[in-house]
Amino acid sequence: SIRQIQASFEHLYIDEIERSHIMDMRKARQDVVTNATIRRDLQALSSLLEFAEFNGWRQGNPAALVLKRTKERRDPILLPTELDYEFMRSRLSPTMEALMVAGRATGARISEITGIQRNDLNAKASTLTVIGKGNKRRTVAIDDEAVRVLSSLPASIKTKHLFHFDGEEAKNA
Repeated sequence: SIRQIQASFEHLYIDEIERSHIMDMRKARQDVVTNATIRRDLQALSSLLEFAEFNGWRQGNPAALVLKRTKERRDPILLPTELDYEFMRSRLSPTMEALMVAGRATGARISEITGIQRNDLNAKASTLTVIGKGNKRRTVAIDDEAVRVLSSLPASIKTKHLFHFDGEEAKNA
C-alpha cells in the first residue's frame, strides 16, 4: 500500500503531510481502485504516521481521521432462495450435500462442520454438537430433514468424523 501511494507523498517530509494531501491522494485513487483498497492504503499510512508521532517526528495523525470517514461501498448480501438451495442440493454428492445441509442448519463455519464426529449427531434429540472458535462446544437443534440427511451418511472404520470421503476426513481447504 505504501508503494501504491508513494507518488502522492514523496515530495513531502513526514511532518509536512496534512489532511489536504491525504484527501488529494484519496480523490485521485477513487476512480482507479475500490474504497476497500483506499482504506487499506489509509491504514498503512496511518500506521506510518502513528509510528512517526510516537517517535516525536511529527504531531498528529491526519490519516486516522480520513480513514474513519472513508466507508466501503458494499453490495448488499443476497441470500440464496429456496430454489437456489434445492438446485445446488440436486447437483452435489451425498457428502457434499450433507455438508451444505449441516452448514445451513447450524450456521457453523466449514472448519467447524468438517470437525464434527459421528457421536456429535444426536438423531433422537435432533441436535448436532459443534466445536467452534476457542474450542467452545455448542449444541444446535436441527430440523428433521437435516437429521435425515446427516444420519444417512455412511460410517467408516477409518475415522470417527461424520464427514469423510471413502474414510478420508473432509478437510477445510
